[in-house]
Amino acid sequence: MPVRRNPGIEILLHFRWKVAVGKLTPASIAKLGPYITRYAETLNVRVHAVGGVADHLHLLADLPPDMPADRLSRELHAPTARYLRDVQSVKDFGWNSDSVDIRSVSPTERETVAVYLAEQEARHADGDLNFLLEQNDDGPPDKAAVSDEELPDWLTSALQ
Repeated sequence: MPVRRNPGIEILLHFRWKVAVGKLTPASIAKLGPYITRYAETLNVRVHAVGGVADHLHLLADLPPDMPADRLSRELHAPTARYLRDVQSVKDFGWNSDSVDIRSVSPTERETVAVYLAEQEARHADGDLNFLLEQNDDGPPDKAAVSDEELPDWLTSALQ
């Protein structure tokens, strides 16, 4: 079924879903991408990229103007978890539905984000992460936590 679009309207959203139970494998992620893409088409959603690592999955999708962003997550969580458990044999798999991060993406950033999602395993291994897209529990390095020696002289004197 072709995805219908209103001319000139593109609502690109990046989703990050955390895993609650079980772990994603590179093989399960590779097979989950086409499954999510086909399933999303039934919802009139175009998927541009899927990628992830053991504890989370990223999805870049173009939603129809009449679909609330959180609805896509609700619609995809149950069937994808079932697919991973029953077809991919990921034991007791489940998404953490309370920890979904959704961000808008500019159409000019679509390809950059799609490449980033495709390179998830390598980027996580190298620590080359985009913290805006990752929203991990650790967050970016804390620049405020520095020693007194690292503070500028004017700030050190102001704090005394």
